[in-house]
Order: sequence, then structure tokens, then C-alpha cells
Amino acid sequence: MSPPRNEPSRLAVIAAFGAIYVIWGSTYLAIRFALETMPPFLMAGLRHTAAGVVLYAMVRYGVVLTKAPRPTNIQWRSAAIIGGLLLLMGNGGVCWAEQTVPSGLAALFVTTVPIWLVLMSWLRRDGARPGIADALGVAMGFGGVLLLLAGNGLLGGERVNPAGAMVLVMASLAWAGGSIYSRHAPLPTSPLMATAMQMLCGGVLLVGVGLASGEGSRLAISNVSMRSVLALLYLTVFGSLVAFSAYVWLLRVTTPSRVGTYAFVNPMVAVLLGYAFGGEALTARTLLATIVIVTAVVLITVYGRRGPRPGSTAKGSVKPTGEERLIAEKTAVVGETDDTVFSIEQLTRAHALSNRPYYEFLRRESMSAGLYAIPAGGVDRQQPHLEDEVYVVLEGRAGFRIDGRARPVGPGSVLYVSAGTDHRFENVAEPLRVLVLFAPAENTVETREPNLARCEHA
Repeated sequence: MSPPRNEPSRLAVIAAFGAIYVIWGSTYLAIRFALETMPPFLMAGLRHTAAGVVLYAMVRYGVVLTKAPRPTNIQWRSAAIIGGLLLLMGNGGVCWAEQTVPSGLAALFVTTVPIWLVLMSWLRRDGARPGIADALGVAMGFGGVLLLLAGNGLLGGERVNPAGAMVLVMASLAWAGGSIYSRHAPLPTSPLMATAMQMLCGGVLLVGVGLASGEGSRLAISNVSMRSVLALLYLTVFGSLVAFSAYVWLLRVTTPSRVGTYAFVNPMVAVLLGYAFGGEALTARTLLATIVIVTAVVLITVYGRRGPRPGSTAKGSVKPTGEERLIAEKTAVVGETDDTVFSIEQLTRAHALSNRPYYEFLRRESMSAGLYAIPAGGVDRQQPHLEDEVYVVLEGRAGFRIDGRARPVGPGSVLYVSAGTDHRFENVAEPLRVLVLFAPAENTVETREPNLARCEHA
């Protein structure tokens, strides 16, 4: 029997939620204060580079956190792409826009990221068609953006600067694109290491763009105010390190759906803080746009369709059709249903007819099963899964690498892989066919990975 689990104190949970609610909601106003005497790209670059260095040292060398292995070159390439999309174009765009757009309104524009995620996921090849809640959320989200862009005659308030608004829309698009790319990019298994690498790469890119655009000549140290310095320190220490650490911890002690409520709270906190401490106008139009956009995000994130289309899996399987369905139906030899006892021989024939690397033949909520094939000399391109897995090698010989260690496998080898662990077959000497068991069923676990791309904050 396993030892009883130590439940976190209620006070610690409340404090952690307060951190991701208030700190991330306040970063928009802090950016505005930092921009008073500092140029946008250099300010953002200094913030993310400093935070990235600290977090990388903590993870790579085991300072406080568990030591992570050294990242590979391809992982650094992925981090550079994600950092460019999320931090250079995403956060850098927000910082540039806040020179002319109030911080509360900037937060509302950024809150539309889930709306773009729905549309971009739909437009991808084999993308999931939006459900009713998704479609309604997208329509309401665009309605909220149009309210923000409306002229002086609608419910009061001044017109939003067009250039700033356009940059905020593009920044939200870039963040959504980076989020989608990060789901399949080769990254370290440690999410904190992946985040540190993205911060480092994004920070360096921001500094480079700032210097290339002439911000170096605009940054006079003697003219930087104490309020800007304190705002930059707050963004670096609290916005990038403390709040993200609280986010990671919460994902371990509570449900992802509860943690995800920060996406609804942050824009409201940003709007209220901008009004209370930044002298920003709080008009009926802003309040209405806040309600509309937050409601749209709730519809998409809480009630929207999740995961792939029915019948598909991350390994590319679909429900059997035609002749392969006829073969699959013959695999049951006893029992009341047709999925009690299976014949490996018949499943292998159905797998061959499917012309796909992965063939799923059983799916229940608690588990799923399929056959996975790799030809001799082939490459296993799978990424870590969110479910526990068991592999049983039926035929062929290859190497199996898990967490950086390789070992030979052949017929009869049984391999266990815990959720989120980096693993793959390599050096396939003979055509490989493997029985794969997922628990729970593949693509049914809501992600708990605390990746930077999942935090739509400034």
C-alpha cells in the first residue's frame, strides 16, 4: 500500500491562485510603467533573458529544482522558434503596443488567444471542426474585439490607436501559432527546462531587435526612472518566476480546469488595476467588451470541443473501414462483444491493410490498444504522451531509448513508459511491430504540462 499523500495546505493553494490571478493580471500595468523611460524591445529582452538565465541555472544544475539533462541542438532550435513566436512577436508586440494602448485594453486583446487557437487548429490539415460552443465563442470574441475598436460614439471612450490594436491582434496570432507549434516540437521532457530555453531564446531575439531598431540610442541609463526599474524587476522576478512557479505547483496539486481559470480572471484584474492605479478610463464600452470576451473564452476553454476528431489518435489512427473492419470483426472468438479476445494474426492483417503506422483496435475510457509498426531503417517520430504506456514487441529488433538511455529490444520485450517521458525506438534493424497499451485511453488526458505556451499572459 502506498503511503498517504500529503495534501497541500489551503492557505498555500489560495496564495498560489492569488499569484497567478493578481501577478499575471498586473503585468500589463507593470509593462506600462516600465515603458515610461525604457524602450519596449530592450525592456522585454532584459526581462526574459534575466528570467531565463535564472530558471535555466535552477533546472540544469539542480539549484532548488530537480537537475535536468543538457538540451540537444534540435531542442534549442525548437525553443528558438517558440521563443520567437511567443516572446519576440507575442510579448514584444504587447510591449510595443502599450506605448499607445491602455494596459487594460491590451490585456483584453491578448485574452483572445484561445479564439485564434480554435481557428488555427481548424485550418490545419485534419484539424478538428469547431463545435457549437467553439463557434459561439469565436463569434462573441470577434464581437468583443469590434467593441474595443469602435469609435467615440459607441458607449463612450476614445478610439483605440489603430496601429497599436493591429499589433496586438498580430501578437495574439503569434502566441496562438507558437502554442500550436509547441505541442509537437521536440522539447526537453522537463517543462521548466523548456520554458527556460524559450525565455533565453526569446530574450536574446528581443534584445537583438531592440538594438537593430535603434533602441540602444534611446536607452539612457541616467533617464530611467525608479518606477521603471522597479516595474522591470517586478516583471522579471514576480511575473516570470514567482507566478510561473505557482502555476507549475498548482498543476500538481489541483485540476488543470481550476488552474485555467486565470485566463478569465487576468483581463478583469488588468482592467481594474489600469483604472485604479494607471489613470485609465473605465467606460461602459470597456466593461461590455470585457464581459463579452471573457464569456467567449469561457465557452471555448470550458465547453468547447477538445482533442482530435472522434476515431483519430496522436499516432494517426482512424476507425477501420471496409475490408479491415471485416477482418477486425473476425478477431473476437469468445465473449458477448466483439472486443473481448483478439487474434494477433488477424490484427496484424488488419494493420497491414490500414497502411498506417499505428492501428487502434480497442478503445475504452480507461484504456486503448493498438499495433505500431516501423520498417527497417525507419524513424520513430513520436513525442511523449500524456498517458502511461506499455509496449510489447511482437516482431523485429531495434533499440529503445528512454530518458536518454538506450537498450536493445526484440520479440517478447515488454517496455513500460510513464506519462510524459521522452522515448522512441531507434536503429530499427528488422521490421518492428509492437503492441501498444495506453492507460487511460490515448488523447483523453487533459494536459497538465506547465509550458510557457499555455500561459497567455504578458
